[in-house]
Amino acid sequence: MVSEEAAEWATGLLADLMDRRGWKVHSAEHRAMANLVAALATAKELGQAKLIERLEEYAVLAMRVAELDVEVVNGLTSFDEIIETGLVATVLGDRIFAGLRHLAQEQVSRKVLGG
Repeated sequence: MVSEEAAEWATGLLADLMDRRGWKVHSAEHRAMANLVAALATAKELGQAKLIERLEEYAVLAMRVAELDVEVVNGLTSFDEIIETGLVATVLGDRIFAGLRHLAQEQVSRKVLGG
């Protein structure tokens, strides 16, 4: 559980980011917002400023991933096919992206830190 102060800070940080990027700003009860607020507030409370400083860059990458996700269903004509493909792509896409991210981290760590 994060402090109310940290949660308010994270909520404001996200609202500012979303406003700058032209994204729809959601209430704190929105599932994605609640998860992001909790993660950012926790990072703040743990003193992980470097992670927080990269939020804008993470948003840029998230937007590109979202564009790829939508491209998967773009052009499909059947509503059922769009829903099924969208759900499958989201679930599997999250796992694929997480796996690729971990493999990339391993490569970059080896290059930067040696080993």
